[in-house]
Amino acid sequence: MVPHENTLLSQHSRMANQKVTIAVAAIAAVLISIVSWMALHGHSASRYPHSPHAIDTLLPDEISDMTPRQLSIHFYSDPKTIRYKYNLKDEDLVIMMVEAFHLKTVMVNLAVGDAAAKSNIVERCYFSARQTGLFKGYYAVLTDGPMERYKYLKENDNKFFVLQIKYEDRRDDMSDNLELEYFKTLIPKYIYSHPVLRNVDNINYLDSDIVVGRHLNVIFKKLLKRRIQDLHQLPEGVSSAYFFQENHGNHRIKEKVLHGGISFLDRSSFRCMELWGMEIMIAANQEGKNPHALTSAYYKSRSGEYSDCVLFGLPHDRDFVFSNEFDPVKNIETTFSHVTYPKIMRREHNPDAGDFADVVKSFHRNTVMINLSVGEEAAKSNLVERCHRSARVRGKFEGYFAILTDAPEGRYADLMAIDDKFIVLQIDENDRRTDIEPLMAMKIFKTLIPRYVYSHPMLQHVENICYLDFDIVIGRDMNQFFASFMERKLHDLMELPSGTSTTYFFEEHHNASLDGQMFHGGIFFLDKNSVHCMELWGNEIVADGHDQKQRDQISLTRTYKKIVNGEYSGCMLFRLLRGDDLLFPDDSDMKDQKVATFIHVTNTFRAATIPVEVQDQYFAYVLELSRNERKSGVSYTSRGVHLDE
Repeated sequence: MVPHENTLLSQHSRMANQKVTIAVAAIAAVLISIVSWMALHGHSASRYPHSPHAIDTLLPDEISDMTPRQLSIHFYSDPKTIRYKYNLKDEDLVIMMVEAFHLKTVMVNLAVGDAAAKSNIVERCYFSARQTGLFKGYYAVLTDGPMERYKYLKENDNKFFVLQIKYEDRRDDMSDNLELEYFKTLIPKYIYSHPVLRNVDNINYLDSDIVVGRHLNVIFKKLLKRRIQDLHQLPEGVSSAYFFQENHGNHRIKEKVLHGGISFLDRSSFRCMELWGMEIMIAANQEGKNPHALTSAYYKSRSGEYSDCVLFGLPHDRDFVFSNEFDPVKNIETTFSHVTYPKIMRREHNPDAGDFADVVKSFHRNTVMINLSVGEEAAKSNLVERCHRSARVRGKFEGYFAILTDAPEGRYADLMAIDDKFIVLQIDENDRRTDIEPLMAMKIFKTLIPRYVYSHPMLQHVENICYLDFDIVIGRDMNQFFASFMERKLHDLMELPSGTSTTYFFEEHHNASLDGQMFHGGIFFLDKNSVHCMELWGNEIVADGHDQKQRDQISLTRTYKKIVNGEYSGCMLFRLLRGDDLLFPDDSDMKDQKVATFIHVTNTFRAATIPVEVQDQYFAYVLELSRNERKSGVSYTSRGVHLDE
């Protein structure tokens, strides 16, 4: 439990009439900006029909006659006066205040290390703040990654800034975790030394693995009221910072008081951040014996050892939860969700029961499913349409769907018209290989998928790529598979060195396994870290490309063996069991309407052994075709049926 602040505040109550503090002046600047905001947007009687006067012609005179402390009291402690004086509704005043708070705030993430640069959790946090939180202020990332890493966000948001960590601020005398925590204490220094951001009044720091789950007006309104109440009782020159209280139920260190993953700072916060940094250095010298530097700083500020700083604790309420506190059945919305993946992975719950519902939904949004369609025959078939429909209808897939193709422009215009998340990636002719067999030259494009995906502006933020041969259909809701896959991947990543490239494949069909093929190359799962593995696979495809009998799965198996024997490094290929997630159906399976998450009716082999009428009935069932669609004559069999037939 966080000790109550009244003990400390009472000690300072006799000093309440001293000169205005820096922090209150910052609040006043926010309030004054309300006037500028109203004038800019022309808020007069037309905006507030219940007001007999134009607000922006009356309020400035009142403000000019008040000290910042009087102004804060006038607005926050006595809303009735301002309401009656200008015939305003309370909600109108709150709207203006919160709007001004947005515009005078910068939200900041910290991204340090190769793993952070290769992930897209900053993008995830950013988009959640903009789209769900409706945040209108500045956004920044403090990073040691390359400046071009966040080029897409900078080009599409003139309020997004990249702050580069300076070499002299690195701490070689600390562990990686302590150095990361230390950089948090430098946030005000970096913000207020930036030519644009130096004008903001408020800093909202978020760990990059935090997601905004509802409109930020809720927390901003609470924070404004709380800060005025606290700062009005503090003497001049006292530094302050706000953190959420720690979640004791989920953290192994029961003595932790404040959670350092989210903080609310202002210009007065430099001293508090300096003291936190001092405690981090003490922890580094004690080789980790000091379990939590922020807790030490908190208790020293409460005991009077640090007399010029007060660290405030905010209650959780519905403003901050760890993701494993969610009850998906209740569909709880919260302002900030800390998606601590390793903790989720360690839960002993059943994914089938819906425990992963909140995270799986995010997985959908941050995934692109992609087909490869190369050549005239592929362009004439409707297999892409079949795969796409099955993903949306049967799989309930909500993410992006893309096609990498050399088909003529406009070939997939119909899909683009009905699905705003359908994206066509056009093959670069410079990537064609004419020095190897045509089949292998087509297969080489599989290894280039990460490059094509992450070079597209709408796909640069996605975390996951699910590649499917276009003769695959989705047979059931993908949530269960995604949940189990995420748990498996998180477990694997914890065992690997940082920065290891990874790719996931299903085990090959048992007939092919007899020939030494370990992986099925028709389905695989990638992320931004997978480029190196794809390059190695591509090398083996090219090496095998002059043999007409070779297949990409054989090249893939040889890639894996070279990784195992040490010839290739920096990559790990993982094999997923087929179980009931991957089905290679035969005639009997189709007649019995057997399904799986992924159903592979290979266009070049297996489909030829199954009668067309059996396939037609089966795909009508899987694709949930309407009666009129069944009568239309359009066939979705895997025998290379053409749309113009």
